[in-house]
Amino acid sequence: MAPNNYELIDIYKLHVQMADNVSSRRGKTNQFYLTLLSAIFIAISFIFEKQQAISSWNVLVIAACILGIVISIVWWLNIVSYKKLNSVKFQILCDLEKKLPYDFLTKEWDDINSNKDNDKYVHLSKIEQFLPWFLMIVFTMLLCFLITNN
Repeated sequence: MAPNNYELIDIYKLHVQMADNVSSRRGKTNQFYLTLLSAIFIAISFIFEKQQAISSWNVLVIAACILGIVISIVWWLNIVSYKKLNSVKFQILCDLEKKLPYDFLTKEWDDINSNKDNDKYVHLSKIEQFLPWFLMIVFTMLLCFLITNN
């Protein structure tokens, strides 16, 4: 037995809430990784400042750079995973909308993709993915600098 419109609306509302929860977790996850990587940068700058007092400072900075690279990769993988999860959730919502009187998300995406104002829409996930890669490159460059000047 197919659900009636009221049941579909309830299912739709529930799924919208679930998608919103995933987006909220995604934002908190990004904040966590950014805070963690910022702390590593602060630790590296502290070690550089105190390098005369710490005899093995180079080893500590190299370890911090490797940790920064690994965390950046894990962060990027989390972003990709959340992107896939959100895509599936929004596709399900679009499929549900076909059975409802008005398809909000489908029309929204159609408007964005139609490019009426000649403004190119940049997906947030592309912007999100830039920062872990950028930080990974910075950590890698610092690591290479330390290894070649050791």
